[in-house]
Amino acid sequence: MQEQSYIRFLGTGAGDYHCDSHSQCDDEYCGRSLKLGGRNIRHSPSLFVSSDTIVDFGEGTAGQLATYNIPADSIQNLFISHSHYDHFYPEKVLDFASGFSHPLNVYGSAAAGGALAFAASHRWDASTKRVTADSRPNNCTFHQLTPGTPMVVGNLRVAPMLSSHMIEKEHLILTEQALNFVFTRSNRSLFYNLDSSYLLPETLKALGTYRLDVAIMDATFGYLEINPLTSGHHNFAMMRETIALMREAGSVTDATSVVYSHISTHSVPPHDDIVEKLAEENVILAYDGLMLEF
Repeated sequence: MQEQSYIRFLGTGAGDYHCDSHSQCDDEYCGRSLKLGGRNIRHSPSLFVSSDTIVDFGEGTAGQLATYNIPADSIQNLFISHSHYDHFYPEKVLDFASGFSHPLNVYGSAAAGGALAFAASHRWDASTKRVTADSRPNNCTFHQLTPGTPMVVGNLRVAPMLSSHMIEKEHLILTEQALNFVFTRSNRSLFYNLDSSYLLPETLKALGTYRLDVAIMDATFGYLEINPLTSGHHNFAMMRETIALMREAGSVTDATSVVYSHISTHSVPPHDDIVEKLAEENVILAYDGLMLEF
């Protein structure tokens, strides 16, 4: 793969990603993944888009950049899908950017901007068990995104789209504008669909204007049965429905690389146990470190 033309998965887990606090896990799937190691271990979800952009930044993102020899100070742009801690850890972002000679451009919803500003001016005091006023260096420049309004950042055209992740569906309460993204570079397009349940009508319609080369899809719960009313994620059965609708809309074709990511370590069998079965469905099961052309 040529420089400037690839993506790399820094983390592919869901909110129950593997970390030190889970190292003694004896759950059937999580425990087996830890024993198998390698591609079965998942960090907090994050994607590197060469050569200067990250999508989402969790607990393990800075360490994963080092693991894959990506210089931290090469990162210019950070896109945040939503403000859940596994996707957006504001303290870690502030620490990450603090040593840069340039500001880190952070793009996201108003909620993400508020969370970043709050973390820059407060700390948690474990001894008093209180949030205290205490500023820290903030070398970030925040840019608020509007769903449906594309923008150009460097050599990427970015189209933010409203995700169905943070909606109290029965009462139609949008608790946060969680975002999915289409990234376009030259003549190639990539859809980042973490986190999401069934696509909203306006998002499916907007996707119909693209012919996707890569579709990175939320497949959090695997074979586990879930209730779409109460969950902001897909399982594999729901994902098949979503991909079928995307095919009808024309955004997914036989040439699209469909990638399942955001995998729950407690709800889904280890990578090695299911990767070949998913390949029979022409699905790529993401793992930490996976590289694809883009």
